[in-house]
Amino acid sequence: VATPRAAVVWTPGGGFFAKALYGNAFKAPAYFDLFYSRRNETYGNPNLRPESVHTFELQVGWIRNRLMAVSVNGFYSRFSDLIYYAIRNPGDPLKGLADLTAEQKQKSFPDALAPDGSSIYEQRENSGVLNTYGGELEIRLFPIRGLNIRGGFGVFFGEEENQPQGNYVNPLNFAARWTGSLQASYAIKVQKIGIQVAVGALFVGPKVVPNKAFNINGVLPEENVSQDRTTHPLCTKRDGSTWTCLSPTWGADNDPTTETPMYVHTYATLQFLRVLGHMDVVFRVSNFLNADIYDANDELLMPQKKLDFMAWIRLKY
Repeated sequence: VATPRAAVVWTPGGGFFAKALYGNAFKAPAYFDLFYSRRNETYGNPNLRPESVHTFELQVGWIRNRLMAVSVNGFYSRFSDLIYYAIRNPGDPLKGLADLTAEQKQKSFPDALAPDGSSIYEQRENSGVLNTYGGELEIRLFPIRGLNIRGGFGVFFGEEENQPQGNYVNPLNFAARWTGSLQASYAIKVQKIGIQVAVGALFVGPKVVPNKAFNINGVLPEENVSQDRTTHPLCTKRDGSTWTCLSPTWGADNDPTTETPMYVHTYATLQFLRVLGHMDVVFRVSNFLNADIYDANDELLMPQKKLDFMAWIRLKY
């Protein structure tokens, strides 16, 4: 499969520049996508087509040595045949098995793994066409030697063409329409050891998530229950003294978690480079403000992991 790429760069002088880029890429389905199955839960599809994307990008900017750099870029990408998990209803047959011989079918999709006819399951499938486009502004400042300040703001839009219906889904699920970033880093050298310190924040706008029904039989943990149980509609008093609060339930049309809140992800990194000549020691703190971060769509829209600390060593020879 051909994957052409092309770029044109223009530098008229005075620190100004312009770039135009085009690229095409593809990704063949993995063995896991084609043949891996788990009964009544997820199934592969041997008829999957390779994923492909065409990307166009235009960038203009200005650079002033040892002072600042400014750039603005826009992009458009067209994705085809992205592999995703399609929901199959109870009784739906597996797709993609017609071209397999009896021996191949029995080896990769044995009868013992076939859906039982009473369960909803998922099967990998190629999507239609996905169009994404947007732009970004980035500013870099170099006020003193070793200090680098970078800020950026970007917008993102997209629409998915559902084939064969031909209608478009807009906005895209799980995609923030805007993001921003701010980072400051400082680098010095002490004898033969380089020291780099960086502090930054990523600002992420709301993300649309699909409506889902929620219904489980259970009791809410204590930390998820309002302190004033007497006014909570899901709480009842038992045995004259004990409060029990049932978990909430709703249909897909009444799902209250259809959009993630905007969040700020902070981080700080300290690096000691070329220690003993061949070793880097890195310390990193993520989300040091311990803020709620929503970056996934579970059955209940719950915040993800908060404060996180990591340390690691890199060896170079």
